[in-house]
Amino acid sequence: MNAFAETWVDKIRSECLNHFVIFGMKHLKYLVEEYTHYYNNFRPHTGKKGLTLSAVPPKTSGKILSKPILGGLHHHYFRE
Repeated sequence: MNAFAETWVDKIRSECLNHFVIFGMKHLKYLVEEYTHYYNNFRPHTGKKGLTLSAVPPKTSGKILSKPILGGLHHHYFRE
């Protein structure tokens, strides 16, 4: 279990927290919640062959749209 915890801490620090100046606990909580939602629902994972943890299959047709996450630090691309 330690390896999973260390990986999570490394990911959230390098992909999120190192890019912001944090102005208190409320701001930190917001950043962690937003990143956790992105990590679990939109970010592809190599252990799942590029799928997300929620395992919702992507649409294969339609216009491609982009949703900024954490002020544009990350983006979620999806089809209409």
